[in-house]
Amino acid sequence: MYNRVVYERYGAPEVLQVIEFERPPDPTGSEVRIRVAAASLNPTDAKIRRGELSQVFPVQFPATPGVDVAGTVDAAGESSGFQVGDRVFGFAVGGSNADIAMLAEPLAIPDEVSFYQASALPTAGEAALRAYRAANVSAGNVLVVHGAVGAIGSIVTQLAVADGVTVIGTVGTTNDDEMLRDLGGQPVRYGDGWADRVRTVLGDRSVDAVLDTSGHGVVAESITLVDDPRRVVTLADMSALSLGATFTGMDPTDRAPTSDLGILANMVGSGTLRVDIWKTYPMDQVVQAHTDLEAGINHGKIILTPTGPR
Repeated sequence: MYNRVVYERYGAPEVLQVIEFERPPDPTGSEVRIRVAAASLNPTDAKIRRGELSQVFPVQFPATPGVDVAGTVDAAGESSGFQVGDRVFGFAVGGSNADIAMLAEPLAIPDEVSFYQASALPTAGEAALRAYRAANVSAGNVLVVHGAVGAIGSIVTQLAVADGVTVIGTVGTTNDDEMLRDLGGQPVRYGDGWADRVRTVLGDRSVDAVLDTSGHGVVAESITLVDDPRRVVTLADMSALSLGATFTGMDPTDRAPTSDLGILANMVGSGTLRVDIWKTYPMDQVVQAHTDLEAGINHGKIILTPTGPR
């Protein structure tokens, strides 16, 4: 028997419980079944659990939360290209907060990359790639990133800096200032007057694009910085649709191919991309892990492990 996290109704973290379940069926085709080493939590996991996204992501109870996962192949489908014992990561089918998970599109974990790092990549990495490509910037351009030190924004910042793009990021604390500078970006403060602070930092230069990962109501003011509202891209603010800005995420065809996450994993392995892990929790502390996730106190990814930190 194995353990998994389930919830039987929408609600606060306290609806989560750990139960025993039988081993999932053997994988077929390109699927693999893995012994989970790390499952990364995302803010979307909490929104789904609370029922806030039931129109978009309906769940069948009892449900297991989470999609981001990394582990070791326990059984492999005949066309998966993997063998028992291989290290893989990707999007779990049927939930990731468990001892055992199924992956339909597994990706190899480079030797230099930990299970923790790999599990942090799927959701944040896909969103970062999709949004950065939608921003369509290149060397010499200026990109403003809202939420520049968050899970998604920090990847965007590093991709842009690697391409020779100047990144101005809105941040909230002195610690965030230091983190963004470490990533190669220039920090300005959130809050009233942020756009003027961006203009002050830039001087005579202009903003080529704005990318909003925060959803904090910054789209309208961001439009004042660019020459075309479509150059403002957001992952998190539906008001963009009425303002002429670009909202990415509604059309499934916009998604970055899962295979492209391998590019990010290789960058992590080579040291050219950094993913920060804030804290790990064993599965029996899942309520606390989700409570901290909702509180937003983490600076880096929260990781759930089946048997505790390893």
